[in-house]
Amino acid sequence: MKKIWTVGFALMMSALIAAATAQAAPFAVSDPYPLEANLTDTDPPNPESFVIVFDAGAPITIAPTLMPAPDGRIYFKYDLATVPRGKHVMRVKAVHSIGGESVDVPFTFRVGTPSPVVGVKLQR
Repeated sequence: MKKIWTVGFALMMSALIAAATAQAAPFAVSDPYPLEANLTDTDPPNPESFVIVFDAGAPITIAPTLMPAPDGRIYFKYDLATVPRGKHVMRVKAVHSIGGESVDVPFTFRVGTPSPVVGVKLQR
């Protein structure tokens, strides 16, 4: 019985660690867009996709992410885990098939290992 419990516990811990690290990467995100049902006739439509350009490179098109909230709002979310070290400028545009593209919005950030902790000591 103890062996089964130990194996079960190990499997459970592996699943928890995998779940915790699945969302561990940094993300670039926007504020949520309003619900489509709440838009007036004069409001622009919500985007159907987003176009991202890193450092004047090739454009990347992604679909909007549904908000985890029950109201179903959408927002921009992009996983930055594969972005190489260094300073980057990411430009993002919202796209709608009928209305075209929004102006692009620049976002500058740095990827790299932080400086080490200094001055570690005991305190009483």
